Amino acid sequence: VNERSEINFQIGGPKITLLKNELDRETYISWMKKSDVILLPYSDPHYEKSTSSIFLEAILARKIPLVYPNTWMAYELKKYNLEELIIDWKPNELADLILKAYSNNSLLDKLDKMRGAYEKFHHLDNYAETMKLLV
Repeated sequence: VNERSEINFQIGGPKITLLKNELDRETYISWMKKSDVILLPYSDPHYEKSTSSIFLEAILARKIPLVYPNTWMAYELKKYNLEELIIDWKPNELADLILKAYSNNSLLDKLDKMRGAYEKFHHLDNYAETMKLLV
């Protein structure tokens, strides 16, 4: 999670790494590969109507994204029956929620379906076809 997140750590909880607010592409990709769960504690009203590229990249990289309710990301997760990834970020419950999500195998199956749909939708060929319709 990025260092701006103000996330609270629990003794004995999952290992959470604070990342710099700005990462070069190589470092970003390296951390994405190393990560199991991607924490996206975005509560800014901006995210009610738009996404985070990190969310999209997490889905495509087969990572588990955890998001706030009332965001576009939460809306997307609900479309794929992934409500358990929309969490309450109470400090005393966060570690348990991360571990619960990480150990839920049925969740990974649902994420794979979402990833497949995202790969088709966000593919360059699909983008090109959509752009042709606008001309």
